[in-house]
Amino acid sequence: MKRFFNLRTLLWTLASLITLYILLVTLENWTGARALAAAKEMLHREGETLDFQKLIHPPIPEATNFCAIEPLVGITQLQHADGEPESAKEKALKSIRLNPSGKSAPKTPATGSGFDLARPIDLNAWTKFLHETHYLSTAANATPAEILAALDQEKPLLRQLSDAAATRRDAAFTPPIGPGPNEALFAIRLPHLNFAQLLSRALALRAEYAIAAGNSAEAVRSMQAVLRLTVAMARDPLLISQLVSVTSHVINEQSIWSMLRQQRATEEQLATLQSDLQQLDFLAASLLAMRGELAAGYDMLRHLKSQPEDFGMMLGAFDSAPLKPWVSKVAFSIIPSGWMDHSAARLIQVEHDLFLKPAKAGTHAAHMAASEELETFIQQRSLLRVHDLLASLAVPALSQVMHRVYYTEAVHRQSIIAIALERYQLQHQKYPTALAELVPAFLKAVPLDPIDGQPMRYRIPTEGRYEIWSIAANSKDDGVKAPTDTKDIAKPSYAGDWVWRYSPEALK
Repeated sequence: MKRFFNLRTLLWTLASLITLYILLVTLENWTGARALAAAKEMLHREGETLDFQKLIHPPIPEATNFCAIEPLVGITQLQHADGEPESAKEKALKSIRLNPSGKSAPKTPATGSGFDLARPIDLNAWTKFLHETHYLSTAANATPAEILAALDQEKPLLRQLSDAAATRRDAAFTPPIGPGPNEALFAIRLPHLNFAQLLSRALALRAEYAIAAGNSAEAVRSMQAVLRLTVAMARDPLLISQLVSVTSHVINEQSIWSMLRQQRATEEQLATLQSDLQQLDFLAASLLAMRGELAAGYDMLRHLKSQPEDFGMMLGAFDSAPLKPWVSKVAFSIIPSGWMDHSAARLIQVEHDLFLKPAKAGTHAAHMAASEELETFIQQRSLLRVHDLLASLAVPALSQVMHRVYYTEAVHRQSIIAIALERYQLQHQKYPTALAELVPAFLKAVPLDPIDGQPMRYRIPTEGRYEIWSIAANSKDDGVKAPTDTKDIAKPSYAGDWVWRYSPEALK
């Protein structure tokens, strides 16, 4: 009798637990569906979309599209499976690579960020490097003109891109990025970013040698080619593309700085380069990238809801411990679908509040406040915050991205001002006492410091040519305190300003 009573109690307890589970699942599914619907409605009211395809840049005429020329068309799909041979196009693009592999390979000299220190790149080191690595069949003491001629002879792709950039004034990758059939957005490959970056480095080096050889026309064409690649990457609605475009542009800024330091470009060449630079807006590009990240994050959760066995692969993408597909499938079979809906709703809300709203505000203060909130959100990840778990995995690190974006946008605006100053000097044989004198003949308006929204600072020092500065990420005017190194220059901990200048030593 006692055994029967215990069995009945056990069955009653089990039935109660099952009933409770069903009720909880039903409640989670109902509330999850409502939360997701509300989040989507909020996005719709804000004019946002979760459709990644709607964020892809519309096609541009092939005749004006720099990326539609033969060496570049299709590089978004240049990938091969392990064991398969590389295509001829892939081999040609990789032959441009400047950083050789191997422990015994010489160290690659720097190509960018020397302008922060008012320091030209070391072309003597580069000439020796190109000789020692057999990148070019030139002597270790070859002249800049000889190096430029060898580049055009042995790496004709660089000359081809430079020539095309002069006539094709727009750029968007073709075909555009996007997932293939039955492929999730978080799993797409982006081979074009690697190719675009290695091409940017090589083109920037070609520009430096052209400048040193006194051939400003070729230098401008190579800089235009880097700008075209930068524009194309900035149009990709993903943060990784934004970061690579930022890196390429910083490299190109070194070439622009070098050409202005030499003062060998004509007013027409400078005006053309200034016009091309004005196509770029890294703050606007970051807003597009954040919209793409939201769409990709939502697509990831939607994909996971229908194919839970891919959860292990998703964890691998975030450098976490992967799970076997069957483990993921079993685990998700007992999780209510409403949990995924709640997670998607939280992802939408977090990325809208901490990514899109600050980007729309377009202020450094808004982004920094959002970065602090995001860090707190990620650090509070725990099993007790069940609806935040997947959302915290899906959101990217905002602060490190935006610090770099603001730095690059500030330097970008400074380079536009510097070109306008050199154009003014060519016409008036002096520099203006204030940037307002550049308007409207050389600038439509004085570019603003992206940190505080005030006109970029400018002065003519007792030594040197001129100084243009931003108050930098610490939001404090440090009186044109220039960096002693560039390691932490884009971080808020950097105590100094972002300065465009030419030291007396650099002008010799």
